[in-house]
Amino acid sequence: MGKKRDRGGYMPIVSILPAIIALSILIIAHELGHFLAAKRSGIDVLEFSLGFGPRIFRLKRNETEYSIRLLLLGGYVKMAGEERMTASGSEGEFCSKSANIRAKVILFGPVSNFILAILFYSCVNLFYGVGVIDTTVIQDAPEATTLLKGDEILSIQGTDVSDWWDVTKTQRDEIETILNIERGDDTISVSILSCYIDSIIPLVPSILGHIESGSPACKAGLMRADRVIQINGVKVDSWEDMVGIIQKSANDSLIFLFNRQGKPLTTSLIPEERETVIDGELKKVGMIGAAVYTKRRGLGLYSFYQGVKDVGHTIYLTVSFLRQLIIGRMTARHLGGPISIVRFAGQSLAWGPWTFISFMAFLSCQLAILNLIPFPPLDGGHLLLTLIEKIKRRPLSQKVVSIIAGLGFALLILLMLYVTMNDIIRIFS
Repeated sequence: MGKKRDRGGYMPIVSILPAIIALSILIIAHELGHFLAAKRSGIDVLEFSLGFGPRIFRLKRNETEYSIRLLLLGGYVKMAGEERMTASGSEGEFCSKSANIRAKVILFGPVSNFILAILFYSCVNLFYGVGVIDTTVIQDAPEATTLLKGDEILSIQGTDVSDWWDVTKTQRDEIETILNIERGDDTISVSILSCYIDSIIPLVPSILGHIESGSPACKAGLMRADRVIQINGVKVDSWEDMVGIIQKSANDSLIFLFNRQGKPLTTSLIPEERETVIDGELKKVGMIGAAVYTKRRGLGLYSFYQGVKDVGHTIYLTVSFLRQLIIGRMTARHLGGPISIVRFAGQSLAWGPWTFISFMAFLSCQLAILNLIPFPPLDGGHLLLTLIEKIKRRPLSQKVVSIIAGLGFALLILLMLYVTMNDIIRIFS
């Protein structure tokens, strides 16, 4: 008998290695930010460590010891005179520097992770491309544009368009934009305000993209590029139609009529009930484990700019999630921990190296945002204490700092235990 695989279709033990690789790269980048900023500021760095616990490797150069420790779940840069009670007041100590310099050293850790995320996203965009919706047909548009559902955009400002990326990215410097569209059997020109272009919604065809391993769609024999025509006898004209039926049919049997390379086929499946965010609220709906079909498109020199936008979008999604958490639309049980990272790392690598690099970019953003939360012992907590010191124009007492740091560390450990328990519950549920 073979070893049991989890729902993601990959071996859990094999997932540990890509997780270690991803975390090691992100931690090194984070700590390297602190390290370089400290060196540039004239602060002596005593140790640059990857991991915690017993040391398994060490190399000393000048005054700095570079080490790898057993538990690869973090890292740190140990600077001279970080704590005032042990500082001697020498020029090369952290506490001897101004509040502005100390804030810069602290801030450069998260900044390095954002920079790394931009580089990763840019590389994916440049060498692998982005997934774009392969249509120029309109689903919906602002009423003022006079555009109708089913209109197919042929060109914008005289430039032919072949997919939705062309529609949204075609250069338009004028106040008004001329669209050449096909409506029924007629070809007409429509002039609209350029600001409306980004508000036009594409009619996404009901063509299946990536099929999740072990999902209902996979078990039913559905494949990438299959086009769904009917579900339980109901005609499906778009991805929106298909998703609407599936989401309302959790745990119900559905008959799919689909087209594969011009040949009509049928299959049956039962959508799984899963939690997802719809209109800002967490809801339980039916899902079959199929993504929308997209084609890959290289971006050339636009890749770096898109990489910056990808980081901005990741930040937006993360902040939105935190907001939902604060206002109670989501609960702490939706947080993930180390086990989730291991699972997603293995799954993303199984989907291909570029997906794994995208996952590392996403995780790098998460690490940066997490560290900016004003909560000791995170970087954001140290920045907050430094800001308080700058406002008061004198440092907080070492006793107060020690109490805050101790409480923060204890709460952080409790949070880690909590999210790890969430991960374990997800596995068994």
